[in-house]
Amino acid sequence: MTSSRVSKLFAQYGIVTTKVSFVPEHGLYAGMFCRGICIEFPSNLQLPNYTLTIKLLDTLAVLYPSLRDSLLKPHYRHRLMQITGDSRF
Repeated sequence: MTSSRVSKLFAQYGIVTTKVSFVPEHGLYAGMFCRGICIEFPSNLQLPNYTLTIKLLDTLAVLYPSLRDSLLKPHYRHRLMQITGDSRF
C-alpha cells in the first residue's frame, strides 16, 4: 500500500518506480525481509523539487503518523525551515 501511494505520486511527475524486495546486511533491519521501491529518474527530467518534496512528506505523514508527529517537534520544524525556507507542514 505504501509503495503504491508513493509510486502514484512519483508517476505524476514522470518518475518510474519498480517494486523490489531485499534483505539488508547492515542496520536496524539487517537480516530481515523488506519490501520497497526502486526509483528511476530520467536524466533530463525537470522536477518541481520543493513541491514534490512537500507532497512526498505529506503522503508519508498520512501513511506513518509518527513521521508527522516528529515533524511537529521544534528541532525538526527548525530543520525543515533551514532546508525549505518554510516551516509549515
